[in-house]
Amino acid sequence: MMAFISYGKTAFYASFFLRNHADALAAASASVAAVTGVTLQPIGLLGLMLGILLGGAGAVGVMLGGWLADRAGRRDVRGYMTAPTIAAIAQIPFFVAALYVANLWASLALLCVPGVLTAFWFGPVFATVTGLVPVRVRSTAGAVLQLVINIIGLGFGPLTVGLLSSGLSSQAGDGASLRLALAICSVAGLFAAMFFHTARRHLPRDMTS
Repeated sequence: MMAFISYGKTAFYASFFLRNHADALAAASASVAAVTGVTLQPIGLLGLMLGILLGGAGAVGVMLGGWLADRAGRRDVRGYMTAPTIAAIAQIPFFVAALYVANLWASLALLCVPGVLTAFWFGPVFATVTGLVPVRVRSTAGAVLQLVINIIGLGFGPLTVGLLSSGLSSQAGDGASLRLALAICSVAGLFAAMFFHTARRHLPRDMTS
């Protein structure tokens, strides 16, 4: 579910900013050209900013989520699912705020927080899956997990956001409809948290067996 949320949102970040912050991006592009002498079109500047900010946030989230899970898991194996559960819920208000704030730079800054939180699940989930199966099939289990993540995340995440945005555009307009579709996608984190919490309850028994 978190892959569904992550891929669904990431596919439309550029479209969101171009539809809702076009004037601010044009002004920022002109300012960069005036200060550095480097001419970047608004879409080029946006791609650079998103790549640096969200790439960095994702890297921090993967490492931080794994570190927190290891610390919690040493005391109780259920701790491996604690950080992803909390992060799946905590990312919602920050992401919605990033969508609705009027200032471009505030939106980008706020977006870094869910960028970190939505990556918390990678380490704990892969570690848990490989810990639930015998050593001889760990590579297969990891491969199957990656397959499922990509089928659900890449296959249905962007598709769902796009369908929602298209369905809402006749009433809200392109910019507002995409904003609402992304917000709805983010709220799906509640379901992810529910699944993580359910897994947390069953981990001690499954790890033992």
